[in-house]
Amino acid sequence: MKRSTLRILYLRTQFNFNVKAGGSVGHTAGVINAFRKKHQVEVISNDKLVGVKGGITLIKPFKINKGLIKDILELIYNVKLLYKLKNISQYDFIYHRYTGSSFIAARLAKKYNKPLILEFNSSALWTIKNWEVQQGYFKNRIRKIFKYLYKLPVTKIIEKYNLGTAKIIIVVSDVLKDNLIKIGIPSKKYLSITMELIFKSFSLIFIILQ
Repeated sequence: MKRSTLRILYLRTQFNFNVKAGGSVGHTAGVINAFRKKHQVEVISNDKLVGVKGGITLIKPFKINKGLIKDILELIYNVKLLYKLKNISQYDFIYHRYTGSSFIAARLAKKYNKPLILEFNSSALWTIKNWEVQQGYFKNRIRKIFKYLYKLPVTKIIEKYNLGTAKIIIVVSDVLKDNLIKIGIPSKKYLSITMELIFKSFSLIFIILQ
């Protein structure tokens, strides 16, 4: 990886659709556009991306944006991408913004022996454990069963797999970094910088990947 221009695969797999504004929209566009100033970037996405300069490859998932089915479809989307995405060997590294049900970037990184840069903004496992939406007794009972029998164990496996596979983990605060170190993720993996500094610090990523 000594070329001045690198080939980067950027995967967008979040199951949030038709999002036109907000922090994640601006940040996603900012990262991709910053990479593209000096490098070749192929963007694979499950939705249109506002503010991204240049083309993207859209691989649409089955979409049902309600309840428990959405969680299962998000998991199934990994299989679709694994079937669709070929020629990964051409890329120098894979960049992925972590989401709780997505393991495709880590799987491709392992399969093709490519470095994975994981942008880790929060723990999906922590969110599942600590946040609940109250929707009435019957729905709450169904959700609780689904949470403990499916969502918690599956998310735990996927989150550990992503963090363990990543060569670099970008975190937005030292607090988040310290929490991950406490659960056994090696401290040498982290690039702990603010979102503003990420756009100015891609050279650090390339140095680490050499």
